[in-house]
Amino acid sequence: RQYVETYPTSEMADNAQYWIGECLFAKRQFNDAIVEFEKVVTLFSKGDKVPGARFKKGMALMELNQTEAARAEFTAITRLFPKSNEAVLARQQLGEK
Repeated sequence: RQYVETYPTSEMADNAQYWIGECLFAKRQFNDAIVEFEKVVTLFSKGDKVPGARFKKGMALMELNQTEAARAEFTAITRLFPKSNEAVLARQQLGEK
């Protein structure tokens, strides 16, 4: 958090923000993880961590049994980042090939 606050425009700020979400996800604090992953999307919309953040947000939503919201997130990934690794994973979550 301190890195993101101190260096919000650095090349690695999106990575730092993403890993805040990952840490919370690992601790099963899914609501908090969703908030942090959403910050990656909104604050670093051009960053390379956006597909990953959206995917993990979808996984956190699944853990919270918010299936429709998770499916919407996975669908958005396949549409916005169709060639990403996360799109492959999102298609698997959606039951597609």
